[in-house]
Amino acid sequence: MKAKTWIWLLAAAATVVCHSCDMTNSDDDNDDDPNATTLTVEPAAISAGATGGTYSLAVTCNTAWTASIDDGGAWSYLSEQSGNNSSDVIVTVANNTDFGHRSASITFSAGTLTYVVSVDQAPCDPLFTVDKNSLSFDGFGVCEGENFLYVEYNMEWTATLDAGSAGWCRVWPSEPRGSVPSGSTMTDYVYVEVDENSPVAARSGTLTFSAGTVSRAVLITQAAAIPYMELSPTSMTVASVASRYRVTTAGNVPWTAAVNSEAAGWCSLSINSGTGRDTVYFDVTTNPDNAIRTATIRFTADTLVRTLTVVQNGTPPLPTYASSTMTWVYGLSVWSDAIHIPECNKTDFAFSRTESQCRSFSWGWTFYYYNWPYVIQHQHTLCPAPWRVPTYGDLNGLRNATPNLRPILGDYGGYIDPETNTAKFYSTMAHFWSSTKAEDQWPFSDEADAANTALQLTYYMELGIEYAGMGAYDKSYGFRVRCVR
Repeated sequence: MKAKTWIWLLAAAATVVCHSCDMTNSDDDNDDDPNATTLTVEPAAISAGATGGTYSLAVTCNTAWTASIDDGGAWSYLSEQSGNNSSDVIVTVANNTDFGHRSASITFSAGTLTYVVSVDQAPCDPLFTVDKNSLSFDGFGVCEGENFLYVEYNMEWTATLDAGSAGWCRVWPSEPRGSVPSGSTMTDYVYVEVDENSPVAARSGTLTFSAGTVSRAVLITQAAAIPYMELSPTSMTVASVASRYRVTTAGNVPWTAAVNSEAAGWCSLSINSGTGRDTVYFDVTTNPDNAIRTATIRFTADTLVRTLTVVQNGTPPLPTYASSTMTWVYGLSVWSDAIHIPECNKTDFAFSRTESQCRSFSWGWTFYYYNWPYVIQHQHTLCPAPWRVPTYGDLNGLRNATPNLRPILGDYGGYIDPETNTAKFYSTMAHFWSSTKAEDQWPFSDEADAANTALQLTYYMELGIEYAGMGAYDKSYGFRVRCVR
C-alpha cells in the first residue's frame, strides 16, 4: 500500500513543473491544444545601414499582442505597438550621425510568451575630401594657379606640414577645424603660402590632413628661383671733396664687389661681399685735379655682373673776385657783400654740375652756391685774410642786429637742392653757410651715421629783408657765402 502512494505523488509533481515553464521566442509545443497561445516574429534580427530605413516584421499570433523598444532604441520607431492576431509591423530606423555602432531590442509579448527582435545599425561614414592633391609654386613664391585648397568634411580635422616644409611653407588656418553639427557636412578653404626660394635647387614638402581615420596628403613643390641682382643707383656723380656715399643691392644670391684698379687709390668700399640685399658705402678722397675722374665698382653674383659708375667732379680753379667789394657793419662784425664774380663759368661754380645752374635772376644778380665741404676746403680763398667764413656766433649776432638786412643779402636767390641738382629760387630769402658743424653739439648715436659725412649737418642762416633765422642742414646742399672780419 505504501509503494502505490509514492508513485502517485511523483506523477503529480511532474505535471505541476511542466505547466509553469515560460516559453520565450516559442509557440509552445502544445500542438494538441487548439486554444494554446502562439507567437512568432520574422525576421528575428534587423541589420540597418548608417542612413537608416524601414523594415517589415511579420507577427504571427492567435491572440492580442504588444511591442516595445528598449531605452537604447530612441532612434527607431514602430508603426504598431499592439495588435490582435497576425499582422505586419513597420520598423523605422533613423540616420546614424555618430561614428559608432548602435543597437536596440524590440520585445513582442502575447500572454506569457515573449519574442525579441534585435536591431543593429552601422556607424556614420567619416567624410573628408580635398579638391587638389598638389600645389606648385615658382621660385619667387607665386602659385601656378590658385593657392588654396577646398575641403569638405563632417568631422574635426587638422592640417600638418612635414618637417621638410615647415620652415618655408605656411598654412592657414593652422588650428584644428571642425565643430560640425551632428549630421551636417561643411566646407572650408585652406590657404598655402611659401617663401621665396634660393636659386640652388627646387624643394618640396607634404601637407597632411587628418580627420578621424581618414588621411589626405597634398604635395607642395617649389621651383628654384631665377638668380637676380640689382643696384641702386647704377651711376653717381659726386663732389670733388672727400665724402662717403651709399649704394644698395637687391638680389637672391651672394655677391662680391671690387673697384677697378685705376681708381682703387681714391675710391674704396666699406664691404666687398654680401648675401643679396645689402647697403654698401664707398668713400672717395678729394680730387686734386681740375678734371673729372671715374671709378667703376663691379658687383658679381653667380653669373650676373652689375656695375656702378662713379664720376667725381674736378676741383674748380678758384675765382677772381671783383675789386668793388663793399662792407657793412652789423653788431660787432664787419660783413662783406655777395661774393661776386663778373663772369659765370661752369668751373667757377663750386656746386654746379651743369652750366645752366650758374644763373642770373631777374634783378641781374649772379649767385654762386657752394656745398659746405668746398667752403671749408677753400675758406681762406673764398674769404681772404682778414676775412673768414662766419661761425654760428657770427650769424647769430647778425640775426639780432638791425632788421635792414638788404645790403648783406645782396639779393634773394634760395639754394641748390643736391637731390635734383637744381636751384630752388625764393623771392624773399637767401641761405648762407657758417663754419660751425651741428654734430659738434648734437653727437650721432649711431656709428654708421657718424661715419657717413653725407648725413652730417652744419649751421646756416636763412636771411630775408626783415627776417633772420638759424638752422642746421645737410652739408651737400648748395648755399651762398658771406665773409666777416
